[in-house]
Amino acid sequence: MKKYSLIFSLLLFSFTQFVWANTALQARIINGNTTTEAQIPWQVAVVLDPLKPYQSYHCSGSLVADHWVVTAAHCIEPLEKQNSDYYILIGAQNLQSIQLGQIIKVKKAHIHEKYNNRIYDNDIALLELEGDVDFIKCDRNCQTIDIMNPILEQQNALIVNMVQIAGWGVLEDCDNTQSQTCKDYEGKSIRNPALYPITLRYTTLKLANCLSSSSLYSAQQITQNMLCAESPMQDSLTDACYGDSGAGLTINNLEKPYLLGIASWGVGCARVGYPGVYTRVANYSDWINNYLHPSTIPEQKTSQTNQSGGGSVGIFMILLLVILASTRGRFIKSV
Repeated sequence: MKKYSLIFSLLLFSFTQFVWANTALQARIINGNTTTEAQIPWQVAVVLDPLKPYQSYHCSGSLVADHWVVTAAHCIEPLEKQNSDYYILIGAQNLQSIQLGQIIKVKKAHIHEKYNNRIYDNDIALLELEGDVDFIKCDRNCQTIDIMNPILEQQNALIVNMVQIAGWGVLEDCDNTQSQTCKDYEGKSIRNPALYPITLRYTTLKLANCLSSSSLYSAQQITQNMLCAESPMQDSLTDACYGDSGAGLTINNLEKPYLLGIASWGVGCARVGYPGVYTRVANYSDWINNYLHPSTIPEQKTSQTNQSGGGSVGIFMILLLVILASTRGRFIKSV
């Protein structure tokens, strides 16, 4: 799942392919599995045409409240610059069978004010929907996911290692293979299931140190607002890829699932030495809650904003960085 925005239009599709290929921004699930119904009920699809969700699929996101979705800023910024209408498909595992799902227009996008589209720091956006999700109609196919916060992240920094990512991104890294599938379908205006899955796919990854001795990333590429995840097995590499942008990296072995990261960028897909890079959600818990619960979250102090993320800073961050430095694979690099 490298750089996850997939299709906006023919031009936007070509642009996102270029971005991911050259800056590791796109993402899809490589060597993953097909999800079962309601397995990942918080996963949403950003689509450009409500009547053709499969062909107009653009990227992914996570439902965090009845009319709020968290996604990657790099996924939404091109749409906002084009002043395009776009929609959220909720509760549908299959992009061509959406009877159980709901499509709601995006009312407003809130891209993080310190988003840097050069290095993809603060790569996070909140999408405010025009209406609330009908959870009764959607039944178990729609469900929100709790966001990770700094305290919980710190408490589980030495415990949690395995995470999950899902998306409708490409099935092969066509920048790294000359397969017939890539030759036949890559870059075409019409999506084909041979390369672009119809049904949501997922895989399991392990958290990784973005700047470990085996990593080929430089310190200039990684910020404290990023975390990394990679394939747990070297003999069968798995990863996110083009089209998986905005998808949620989740922890599922606590008392309930938590949104830990957002698929952001990477170099290729499932490549040794290049774990997927994700936006570190815990650093933005205050920023997110300021929108979700504006009357209950106090304003952040100016002295805290110099960390660019929305979360706790100072001593906590120092301690957490020490913990991360001492463990194999944690939070460096997004998918």
